[in-house]
Amino acid sequence: MPYSSYDHDKLETAETMRIERRIYFEAKDGEIAPYVSLPLEQLHAMREESAAAEQAIFNDLSTRAAAWEQQAGKTLLLDKAIEYTRTTVVQHTSNEWQKGEYDRYTRSNRVYQMNYHIYENTRYDREKQQSVPYSYSLTWGVYTNSPNRNGQAKIAGQDRKVFSDKAAMEKYLNGRIKAYDRLFTEISPPIPQEYAEHFKVNGMLLPGYTIEGEEPPQQQPQAAAIPETTGQQKEREHMSEQFSIMIGNRSRFEAGDPGGYWLDMPATKEQLHEAMQSVGITADNPAYTCIMEDKIMNITVYLGANEGREPALKTAVRELGAWIGEHGHTLVYGGSRVGLMGAVAESALAAGGKVIGVEPRFFIEQELQLDGLTELIVTEDMTDRKTKMIELGDAFIAFPGGTGTLEEIAEVMSKLALNQLDAPCIFYNLNGYYDHMKALLDHMIEMELSTKERQKKIYFANTLEEVAALLN
Repeated sequence: MPYSSYDHDKLETAETMRIERRIYFEAKDGEIAPYVSLPLEQLHAMREESAAAEQAIFNDLSTRAAAWEQQAGKTLLLDKAIEYTRTTVVQHTSNEWQKGEYDRYTRSNRVYQMNYHIYENTRYDREKQQSVPYSYSLTWGVYTNSPNRNGQAKIAGQDRKVFSDKAAMEKYLNGRIKAYDRLFTEISPPIPQEYAEHFKVNGMLLPGYTIEGEEPPQQQPQAAAIPETTGQQKEREHMSEQFSIMIGNRSRFEAGDPGGYWLDMPATKEQLHEAMQSVGITADNPAYTCIMEDKIMNITVYLGANEGREPALKTAVRELGAWIGEHGHTLVYGGSRVGLMGAVAESALAAGGKVIGVEPRFFIEQELQLDGLTELIVTEDMTDRKTKMIELGDAFIAFPGGTGTLEEIAEVMSKLALNQLDAPCIFYNLNGYYDHMKALLDHMIEMELSTKERQKKIYFANTLEEVAALLN
């Protein structure tokens, strides 16, 4: 052979086809003597003839590539159909309240879920020689409950609303439960239009569901005409509810108390304005706009530079990164391009999110940083890196990792215990990875080497949905 050939062919079904060949002249095997004696014009003619034949072969390959596109499109369609068919039926409690882990109560059907958790804030009474409650923190929420687990829509809720009186807290909670009883009268109630996409896979509504205003899919659905006045009324009711939710869930203003001041949930527009004015918020105040915005955070994620042996780790970390990006949050991580660290950053960027990498100088010298980051912060050493990642974070997640991950999240827990930090610290307990850590923390409390108060901001989440619920 007068040449060597290198191929870069690649086929990923339903995604990519690449046929790439490169040839290189081999002088030791090349025999050009029969050609050099020919006239130059003849050589040019022979060369043009050979190039034309080469072009014909290329054109034939291009035609075949077009045929591949059609076949690949069919494969892709089948993949999407398989994804739809494999979607499992959503788990629910048949509209009954059930007690779960960590004293969390949940009721759900095929469309909605409601949960609440009551936490006793305690202090040690020296006279009684025991911890006694001095206030109660209530967290509750109403969400969609779709089989599509890539995030649920939050319908209503409040996070850590504090009551000094237990009876008042229970009265308030019962009022919230009663307000949303209407959602839990059927096993599969009609889905409001605004939440319909949560119950579709690849654009098709999952079986057993109906959408408000539409005929059941098996009956060739047609959009039902809704009187304009009814639609307007629903829109006004929805907007009123949204305002109430945002004020009750988001609005916390410092008013002399270290814990801040919580606005009550207003029922009317007038009550809303009155409540806002009570803490100095007016239409001319920029904070008026801020209380209407979703809670956007810097989420610091600790994880390993290795991938581990379980494929589920990389799948889960990519889902986490995508969720952060899709919901407008900013990922803060160690800056590396390798292992699980690289996977979470790439997924967040691909989802349109911002990513801040924090990398010590000696890793930069080894060229371990990921290209394309929104921002890369270079620190002098690992200690400065940990400090900066805590400084930047509004919430902290420990994904399954090694000793480095454990060291980083331990510093977060220590700052929480010393009240030097006020933020959720979440162990992503994928497939029970952090079960022993949870047992150790509980053992610390049993041995009176730690307290529930010192660990009150430490959570364990088994799924991405649970992580999202803790952050919302």
